[in-house]
Amino acid sequence: MFAFTSLDVKYDKELARRNCGIYTFRVQGQMYNFIDDLVPSNEKPRNLQLYFYDHDNVLANRMACSTRINESIVKKLMDILKIDEHITYPVHQRLRHYGLKKILETYLHHIFEYIPTTKNVTKRRAYCEHEQFPSISNMCSVDGFLDMEDKSLQKRKRKRDTVSCRKYYCYKFQLRDNETNEVLHCGRIFQQFIVDVYIKLETQRLDFFSFNPDLFRIEVLQGLLDILRCGEKEVSKIGKKTFLPVTFIGGSRDMRRRYMDAIALVQYFGKPDFSITMTCNPAWSEIKEHLSLADEVQNIPDLVSRVFRAKVEELKMDILKRQIFGSVAAFMYTIEFQKRGLPHAHFLIILADEDKLLTPESYDKFVCAELPDSKKDRDLYSLVIKHMMHGPCGKLNPTNICMKNNNCKFKYPKDFAEQTSKGKNSYPIKKRRRTGEAVEVRATNYQMPYCLRRLFAALLVYCNPANPTELWKQFEDSMSEDFKILPNMNAKDIRFMALNHINDILHLMGHDINEYNLIPEKIKPSATVKETNDCHFERNIIVREEDLLLERKLNTEQRKAYVTILNRIFSNKSGAFFIDRPGGTGKTFLYRALLSTVQSKGFVALAKASSGVAASILPGGRTAHSRFKFSVDIDE
Repeated sequence: MFAFTSLDVKYDKELARRNCGIYTFRVQGQMYNFIDDLVPSNEKPRNLQLYFYDHDNVLANRMACSTRINESIVKKLMDILKIDEHITYPVHQRLRHYGLKKILETYLHHIFEYIPTTKNVTKRRAYCEHEQFPSISNMCSVDGFLDMEDKSLQKRKRKRDTVSCRKYYCYKFQLRDNETNEVLHCGRIFQQFIVDVYIKLETQRLDFFSFNPDLFRIEVLQGLLDILRCGEKEVSKIGKKTFLPVTFIGGSRDMRRRYMDAIALVQYFGKPDFSITMTCNPAWSEIKEHLSLADEVQNIPDLVSRVFRAKVEELKMDILKRQIFGSVAAFMYTIEFQKRGLPHAHFLIILADEDKLLTPESYDKFVCAELPDSKKDRDLYSLVIKHMMHGPCGKLNPTNICMKNNNCKFKYPKDFAEQTSKGKNSYPIKKRRRTGEAVEVRATNYQMPYCLRRLFAALLVYCNPANPTELWKQFEDSMSEDFKILPNMNAKDIRFMALNHINDILHLMGHDINEYNLIPEKIKPSATVKETNDCHFERNIIVREEDLLLERKLNTEQRKAYVTILNRIFSNKSGAFFIDRPGGTGKTFLYRALLSTVQSKGFVALAKASSGVAASILPGGRTAHSRFKFSVDIDE
């Protein structure tokens, strides 16, 4: 609707549908942006073609793109785009200003002047202007090559007037306190934009390696040698072969080099002593404090990656500098991304000979499969209970995700053991003593507190519990868990944050939390909800296209009332009008025409009726009792 081009790429449609799990935009191959002809072939303009029309027809043409769009929203977006003079200056006006004939002559001259011949194509070799390295084919000696290479490196130390494409987008994706970057909060569109940018960067790197083989000292394979040596007859298989250098991250040579480096470390220092996996927690305070109300964690991979990277670096400091496991002889790690989009890191740690783990007691010092002492280390105990309790599975929960062929694929529950020993296939049997301590695994371990608060609000509205106060006291901790991890929060602040969120949910259902007397204090609605609860609904009523055309079908008397009322509205003058006609004479028809016109222009028009049947045929219609909370006398 607003884009100049249309996107074409091979993507995974099942992940993009978001039927189960989170939205994921995964593509394969190249991404293309198609430019349509200047004149639409099917008399329905789209993309760049929309910018060749006068302002009077722009809105109508954009509304014709789809029947599911809201005209008021489209108009608001158009008003926002008018801020940029490069966008507000239509293409047809530019053609009138500069002259269509002159533009076409210049364009065609440019095309025919630079059409390359076959001879030019065969001789021309692309190169990178910013990386002026010497070519091996021009060198007669090693000393001459080293001298020129040294001069080139000295040139690279000079300050550049431009930045690379990667650095530019790193700057654009950065969070700043004093600068609002709406691109970072566009949800799934931001994911697509990141993928598009990455493909652009990857293509740029591939082109550089392909066009500059001499910079990486790669032998050029010519097509004639292929024919003479291999007897190749297919033309498609004859030509120059391009090798990706080791510096291309993710290439076959890069992966092989990393693998060989890891094997060399194991061969020299011995087998790893620790295998550590660090996962990303979307509930980290560093992530949540930068989220807006409409943000979802999976749609802000830039923030998640930065926070996780900082956590990984801190873990490396603990292992290497602070030596929490002892002196480290060698280590290696890799960072992977799960299907949900969250990263995790795998570490392999090889300790020095003096700190090797040789006895069961040394293993028990770092690895524990028992519950911590809740009195000595309360924080660690609460973290283990919250994040590291498996199940319930088996007979208690046969539908759990870990169940396979009626058995837990992770072999839970584990057997008790008085001491650590070596098991089958070098897997240890960890010490799990029968202490008699039991822990109740509740639903809060498997449901987000956010969902529990929504469930609690639904119970208050639709189930009419006998004692809402007692219900709140019983599950207050469970519904407040996500607020407890926020820094500098006391118990009172946590309670009011949970209650305020429940109150916001209740307001969407037409109720207030103070109706249920959960606490003695009064809970005030948040400023956002108080201001936008009704306005947001009224300003986002979907106006159907057929309602916008009703104005053309009005008769003389209907049009007289239509024009009179709209003149009062758009001139910002007050007025009261009463339409009195018998049933079936077109009063509702007139109301729908008025409402669609007012609502499509971004104004608030409250459509009220005395009965639900009458309200249902009006755009955004509600009964007066629902809107104004009039009391209903059920005895009448």
